Amino acid sequence: MKRGLVLLCVTVFVALSAFSITQGTGEDGMDITCRIGDEATKTVYWQPGKTIFITAEPDETVEIRLPANATTGYEWVLDKGYHTRYVEFVKKDYEVADPELLGSSGTSIWIFRAGHEGVTELTLEYLRPWEEETEDKKVVVIQFRTKSDG
Repeated sequence: MKRGLVLLCVTVFVALSAFSITQGTGEDGMDITCRIGDEATKTVYWQPGKTIFITAEPDETVEIRLPANATTGYEWVLDKGYHTRYVEFVKKDYEVADPELLGSSGTSIWIFRAGHEGVTELTLEYLRPWEEETEDKKVVVIQFRTKSDG
């Protein structure tokens, strides 16, 4: 009985953690941070249906940080429909906010490198990869522009 109660408490905690991530702040939005090259990190408040605009110089590194909670099974997935001539995917990482706390949320970190001059669109979806299409998934669209300063 005690074991079942502990499992129930853990399940409820994880479910509440997922709710805070999927609901975001305000109107289902969330803070997304971005750093381009050596610039200071900037935070934008994203809402569903809005596009984020990023402009970088060729070979400049771009880091995008999105709130996530891997303990819920949800993860950010990059749609492959972007032009690799203009932006190159480098790596994806995950930071746990509090490793000591069961069900702790975290941050999904995406690193890209600007390529040739041009524009493409990156689409990141927050979903459970094994589930069928769902209406409530988050879809972040980023217009990525590579442009030389000179």
